[in-house]
Amino acid sequence: MRIPTSSTLSLCALLVFGLVLAGCDSVVDAEQDVALTAPAVAYDLEVGNSLAVEPGVTVEFIELLSDTRCPLEEVCQNKGSVEASFILEMDGKRAPFVLGGYVGPEGKEKVRFDVGPYEVIMERLDPYPMEDCDMDMPPIAKLQFQK
Repeated sequence: MRIPTSSTLSLCALLVFGLVLAGCDSVVDAEQDVALTAPAVAYDLEVGNSLAVEPGVTVEFIELLSDTRCPLEEVCQNKGSVEASFILEMDGKRAPFVLGGYVGPEGKEKVRFDVGPYEVIMERLDPYPMEDCDMDMPPIAKLQFQK
């Protein structure tokens, strides 16, 4: 049986220490990647209001142009759609845009539009139409912004 020398033990200790450092370094990189790929935050924005997406960038919900979505308790030939106008302001420049398409009540169907460096995603538009119900509430869009 061979007994390890002190230089062999030192080499092993150095190798284990190097692996530990390499493992710690990869943990930091993994945490940074998680932060970079974290899900975007969704904002509720009522018609007539604006919000700051980030410093120097705001979005304003101008108006609901149309809402032809099929009411919840009704059977329709098609799902219908919505059209809503917004203005994205960046560095003093205003970029109007319209989000249009079908946005479901559960937030599963979404509308997307690229404006400037952002992909704007409308997850929901409330209130969702209901049969025989007069909606006397202002429209509220749930929006995400991704670069």
